[in-house]
Amino acid sequence: MAESFTEQIDIDADLMHATDPEFLRHALVEKKASLLQKIQFYLDDICGTRNGKADIIPPRERIAEVAARRQDLNDDPALTARLGGKYWDREQELVAAVEEELWKRLKDRGHSIQSPEELPAFIRAEIQKRMK
Repeated sequence: MAESFTEQIDIDADLMHATDPEFLRHALVEKKASLLQKIQFYLDDICGTRNGKADIIPPRERIAEVAARRQDLNDDPALTARLGGKYWDREQELVAAVEEELWKRLKDRGHSIQSPEELPAFIRAEIQKRMK
């Protein structure tokens, strides 16, 4: 079903690459990630389900939840070698860097966000404001 959906709407493969485990290599090792890919990566890391409802979750919390059920990514020695470290450590590293970059960009544009950690709450508030 997912493949047919993505084929039907002609998803940008480069953008979808940002949700793949190999994206960490592309972003952290090769340093070739575009801003749009980093945004897609970040959104993938903050969107989840809480109490049975879709929600925006702080990335460290969301990563811990996913890591608990996907330790296979940490246990893969070939993946660890390609990434230069354990998967979930590298995931945390990239999410922190992307969050910092996005926070700085928004702050430079006049948004009142005190720290990078407030970015998920800012995004949630902006979505709720636009949905009203």
